[in-house]
Amino acid sequence: MTKRSILILSICLFLVAGPLSPAPVHARSAGGEFGLGLSSLILSIPYGFIKTSYAVLGSVTGGLAWAITGGRNEVARAIIQPALRGDYVIVPEHLVNERSLIFVGRNPEQSSSSDY
Repeated sequence: MTKRSILILSICLFLVAGPLSPAPVHARSAGGEFGLGLSSLILSIPYGFIKTSYAVLGSVTGGLAWAITGGRNEVARAIIQPALRGDYVIVPEHLVNERSLIFVGRNPEQSSSSDY
């Protein structure tokens, strides 16, 4: 890591350090909100790239599995759905544990969660 990267990361951590515990939105300061937003943006860039790469590879793998199994849709769906579902960006609610970050998505028929 370069010195500039460490400085930017340190500033983000400093700005977010106060409101890391779940607190009502009205109790956070403007600086805390700014820090959460900036941290969300900075963290979403590598996370979004990794999640998108995972989704693309899962789709390709699911397509290959479908072809190898002779067109069995349930096999392809079991691979593709978890890869495509989930969160592609990090929002401030993820950083303060008001919402869980879902990387590998769940089948909507198996869960009643509203995180989709």
